[in-house]
Amino acid sequence: IRYTDELDFTAFDAVVSETMAILGEQAGLSADTLVRDAITAGATKNYSGAATQRSEVDETNDEIAFSDILINVAALDTANARPVEGDDYGVIIHPYSWASLMKDSTFVPRWQNSDPAAIRAGELGRLLRCSFWRTSNARSYSSTQTVYSMLFVGQESYGLAGIANVVANLGLDGGGPEIRNRT
Repeated sequence: IRYTDELDFTAFDAVVSETMAILGEQAGLSADTLVRDAITAGATKNYSGAATQRSEVDETNDEIAFSDILINVAALDTANARPVEGDDYGVIIHPYSWASLMKDSTFVPRWQNSDPAAIRAGELGRLLRCSFWRTSNARSYSSTQTVYSMLFVGQESYGLAGIANVVANLGLDGGGPEIRNRT
């Protein structure tokens, strides 16, 4: 994106400010995608229904269900994984997977919504010692049909290093008044 530095020296320019916000958003999405791809590449994979590999997933019969959450929480507990925050594991879920879960008659009555502050930050709620976070950037795989992943995370299951050993404030309120959540 091109603009002259004279804008910086003479006056506040809303176009430059908005451009920087958009570029920052894109940089964050790019970093998020790189981390997501690295984590999911080495993750243990379980499939809904009777499928044992991605190519066997049938979008009609193998939708995500309450039982899949039970199996993954049991696997984390068996591996002595530590919760991410408090007593909860983190679960990153695609909006389409979330929609499937909301049709599950076993899941819905047990669902606990989060408080408004947590929802504003992106948390959907909790169930079975899992905090659910919805993002359209959750991993998906496409061939003849699209398969969406749901990532269960325990403490210290991955790590991030910042530039010059400084990790940016990733909170929604850490960017100042001009920052908006665009994702």
